[in-house]
Parts: sequence; C-alpha cells; structure tokens
Amino acid sequence: MKRDKTLDYLRGLAVFQVVFVHVIYWLDVIRPEFLTVVKSFTLFEMSIFFFVTGAVNSIKEYPSYGSFCAKRIKALLVPYYVYALICIAISIIYYIAVGELSAILLIKLLISWLIPVNTQIMPLWYFTWAMWFVPVYLISIVIFPAVRKAVQRYGRLSIAVLVLIFITIEIILTLALSGVSEEGAGIYIHSLSLIIAESSFLTIFMGTGVLYSQLKERRKKDLILSASVLAASAAGLAISAFLPGSTLDMQKNQFPANHVFLFFSFAIMTSLYLAMPFIKKVYRSLIKVIPAADKLFTVFSDNSMYVFLYQSFAFWFTDLILLILKLNYTVFEPFAAFILAYALVWFTIKMIGMIKSAGKRLLKNKT
Repeated sequence: MKRDKTLDYLRGLAVFQVVFVHVIYWLDVIRPEFLTVVKSFTLFEMSIFFFVTGAVNSIKEYPSYGSFCAKRIKALLVPYYVYALICIAISIIYYIAVGELSAILLIKLLISWLIPVNTQIMPLWYFTWAMWFVPVYLISIVIFPAVRKAVQRYGRLSIAVLVLIFITIEIILTLALSGVSEEGAGIYIHSLSLIIAESSFLTIFMGTGVLYSQLKERRKKDLILSASVLAASAAGLAISAFLPGSTLDMQKNQFPANHVFLFFSFAIMTSLYLAMPFIKKVYRSLIKVIPAADKLFTVFSDNSMYVFLYQSFAFWFTDLILLILKLNYTVFEPFAAFILAYALVWFTIKMIGMIKSAGKRLLKNKT
C-alpha cells in the first residue's frame, strides 16, 4: 500500500512539535510570566499524533484483533523495556555513588520500571517526564479496534459519544479526587486518574483519525462542519476565560486533560484542517529551499516512538552543554537550546538505527 505523505507530514510535525514543546518546558527557555499562557498554546502535538495514529491504523488491514494489538504493543514495549534497562542501570550506579542503594530500593526500582505506568523511579531529571505516554498509548491501542468499528458504522455521532464519555469521566474524577492527597499512596491514585483522563481524551482524536479518508476529500459539508466546530471551540475557550477557577494555561488543563483543553485541541485541529492546502504549499516551498527539511520530518515520523522515549538523553546532554558553555539565562540560551536539542535527538535516532542494524546483522550471521 502506498504511503500517504500527508500523514507522514502530520506525524513528523507532531514529533517535531514534541521536541519544541520540551525545549520550552523542560529546559525552561521561555521564562517571562506574561508568556505563560501564550507558550501553553503550543501544546497540541499529542492530538495530531493520535489523529495520525487513528488514520494510519484505519487504513491498514489486520487479520485479527490479536495481531493488531500484538504488533502495535510490541512497537512500543520493545523500545520501552530497552529504555527501562538503561534507566535502571543509571539509577543503580547513581544510588551506589551516593550511598543510598538498598535491597528495598532496588526492588521498588525494578517493579516501577517493570510495570509501564508513569510511576517509574529515576533520580536524574528528564528521564521519566514523558513516561505518562506509555500507558495512555497502550490503552488507546487496545480499545481502538472497537472505536474504529463504531466510527466506521456511525460516523461523527461516535465522536460525539466519545466526547460525552470524556466529559463524564472528567466530572467523576474531579469529584472523586477532590479530597485525595497527592502524597504517599495518593500519588498512585492521581497517576491512575491521569492515565484514564488522558486515554479517554486522546481516544477522541484517534477516533477522528478514522474519518481521515472522508476528510481528505475536503467536501463542502466537512469544511462547514469544521468551521462550526472551530467557532464553537473558540466560544468555549472565551467563556472559560471568565469562569471562576478556570485558566487558559493549557499546561494546567492538559494533565489531566479537561474540557478547556478539549476546546483548545478541537480549535487547533479544525484550524489545521481548514488551513491544510496552505500548509502543504508552505511545506513544499520549505523543502525546495531546504531539502533536508523533508528528510527531517520523515525521520521524525518513522521514529516517533523512539523520539518519545529516548529524547530524554538528548535533553539531558543539551542541559549539560548549556551549563558547561554558561549559556543559561543569557540571550543566546533559547537559540542554542533548540539547535542542540534537535541535533541531539537526530543523533539519538541515528545511533538507535545503527544499533538495530548491527543487531540484525549479528542475528543473520548466527543463523
């Protein structure tokens, strides 16, 4: 089956945006408080990524539910457990060096990485900050075949039902967690609630991706409906700005996702859909001027799972280099951070590719 380049571009954009977001949040290179809300409006990458995931997996055919889940889960868990082994080794070395390693800590450390939920133990920065993605993706993949079947049968009505399910979950979790502490055992309850909220939220966009084959025809009724959703989402955001207890800081609305983040995400996604012809023209113009840009987006798209998991190493080294060069809190820090982060993420992907190729050659020689 011929690859759909638009989906490659969109997934490449989402992964490119992941790195961008983590530069401004993990490395904190945009610090002025008055820009807090503005920079939070860059947090739309996961909606795009899950839309593309839904679109790709609705086009492909799988012989059975089991084969679909096995292939998609393997694509995430194999690199995850390799990453886990690396992090466990780093953690053990660290705890030995500071004299804190004990049998109990070692057992907790191993269990925390064995079960792929976002409660992994790691003493160094960045290495667990993206781990929330792992259980959310796994849950979304497991329920996707049912979502795909519903969307193929009932169309946009299924998306409306997914939205209602998400809103219901948001209300239930808000009420249930109102008196639960985020310390001690409470951290596991809040972690579970985040997984449930994010899974239900991102499943909406994975389900929307099933409609991709229809949407790419850009029929008049689809454009009108998208414009209506955009207007309603913008109105929802405007109203939210004046409601007590609400904020337009999407970083606070994202974890766990709530109705404000849903308004924002629908506004972004419908805007991208309406602007798609213009975006394609800009992209074509970009790769004419900078041919390497096409390769960059393609590599990011093809290695999305590895970027999500292994980007932590790139950001760790970026932070160290900024510190060594004394660029922190200088006018050059943001520019250097972006250049270093993207270069090191690219280098990480290439290193992973070389290791995988070497492993395949070794296995081939043995057989």
